[in-house]
Amino acid sequence: MTAPDAPVVPMYRLYNPNNKEHFYTSSINERDTLVRIGWGKYEGVAWSAPKEGKKVYRLYNPTLRDHHYTMDENEATVLTTKHHWRNEGIAWYSDGNAPVYRLFHKGLTSGSHHYTMDQNEVKLLQERGWRYEGIAWYGESALGFE
Repeated sequence: MTAPDAPVVPMYRLYNPNNKEHFYTSSINERDTLVRIGWGKYEGVAWSAPKEGKKVYRLYNPTLRDHHYTMDENEATVLTTKHHWRNEGIAWYSDGNAPVYRLFHKGLTSGSHHYTMDQNEVKLLQERGWRYEGIAWYGESALGFE
């Protein structure tokens, strides 16, 4: 668990096998609630995010039952005004020394984007048909968290 004065917060990663979505949150309550209600499986800490920096937005599409994360304000605006996504606000911040990579799979409706710091995971997903889209934002290593 992070100390209250720590400069970073852990970003928890969950996976829902029903809709194939990976979900990311800094909220212990949200993480535990989703696991308790059977939404998905807790996979651990994906990275740590700073408590300030550039904004990363969390969007939700109720039709697709999918979350999307982006630093790009234009992307958030286009998705919310033209494609029925809801802006859920600032999810966390970007400002670290380690890239978090973004991948896309055109064959998935929900869970079509994936975010990871793990270069081996990036390589494996590319071998399985995912398209590498570049660096999504920056964080810190998740070492030292549960």
